[in-house]
Amino acid sequence: MIRAHRFTWLTAGIFLLAACLASVAFAADPPGQTPIAKAVIDSDRSRTPEGKITIGVHVSLSPKWLNPQEVPAGMAYELLWKLHDNMIKANTEDLYSYALADSYDMSPDYKTATIRLRPGVKFHNGEAITSEDVKFSYENYHGMNATYMHERTERVEIVDDRTVKFHFKEPFLDFLLYYATPASAAGVIIPKNYYLSLGATNAERDEKFNQAPIGAGPYKFVRQEPGIEVEFEAFTDYWRKVPHVKTVISRGVRELPVRVAALKSGEADFVYFVTGELLQSVIDDPNLRYHPNNSAPFWLMFPDMANPESPFHDKRVRQAISLALDRQYLADQETAGMAVPWGNFVPPEWPGAVHRPGDEFNIEKAKALMAEAGYEKGFKIDWFTPFPAVE
Repeated sequence: MIRAHRFTWLTAGIFLLAACLASVAFAADPPGQTPIAKAVIDSDRSRTPEGKITIGVHVSLSPKWLNPQEVPAGMAYELLWKLHDNMIKANTEDLYSYALADSYDMSPDYKTATIRLRPGVKFHNGEAITSEDVKFSYENYHGMNATYMHERTERVEIVDDRTVKFHFKEPFLDFLLYYATPASAAGVIIPKNYYLSLGATNAERDEKFNQAPIGAGPYKFVRQEPGIEVEFEAFTDYWRKVPHVKTVISRGVRELPVRVAALKSGEADFVYFVTGELLQSVIDDPNLRYHPNNSAPFWLMFPDMANPESPFHDKRVRQAISLALDRQYLADQETAGMAVPWGNFVPPEWPGAVHRPGDEFNIEKAKALMAEAGYEKGFKIDWFTPFPAVE
């Protein structure tokens, strides 16, 4: 039977069953400081998590995605933020919200940032989270944008058991953008002692951590079938609230028709990334609900463009391909008209995003540029990608 409470997520977004980003109240911020919302904590700890839900994810689930220390570019945070928690998280509508931290202060010259843990927060193994874990998680971080952040950091100072101060070599105006958003996972806290116990090198530790991760998020790791599915169980000591659902299974289902069929048959309760004709079938189904993300992850990429032997190395070729795309048509066909073309890789809800309209649709200009670049008759290229084609 198809239950009316099933959801369809149109893009690869983040869904935390503990309602981690719900209900915020604003803290007063000094002039020039980034606004950060206070977390609203549910003080009722008497709830007993019940039931199970299955989530159909649109990509194969890599064990690396369970490890914030080696977060790769382009990963799906659907797994990470069930298992782990940030000091501060990016929220919707140009906001950040406090998570494991309860205060943050950037100096007027943007050369020091002081962040404080909220009291009583724990890892899944019962250990208290301390400033040692915060310092280590940042300094040892070797995932996406690690070099950018470390090159700008002079040192990380432990002030006390709950407080850490970051000292920067130069004004680091976008520190919070990297520390608190999916631009990196340097602000995701892992248990230092457990991680170090897993081996002598980061490579050894990462391999073992990926198999048995410990975090501080609303759900604990139970088991995984690498690439296929991961099972989580509610962490009843989660600081924000006791999760409602006891067991969550994230399952990689790359084929869109299979995901939608699983949703309609009851095999899955939530699915991500539904597009095209199947999206309209979901919208029209009275037994299903859909919820669009702020931004859909459709963007134009040119593989191997840094290689002088690649046709994409020529700027004119890249411009021609962009001009040959009818973005409004794609938006209408793939998102039932909900999407709006946007010319910036950075989504509009991110702080500091610059509004840039998408390129015009102009076939004649595209043909002229291709001819000028020496590809009047076009060219053929094979491109292998881990992601399935949009239906």
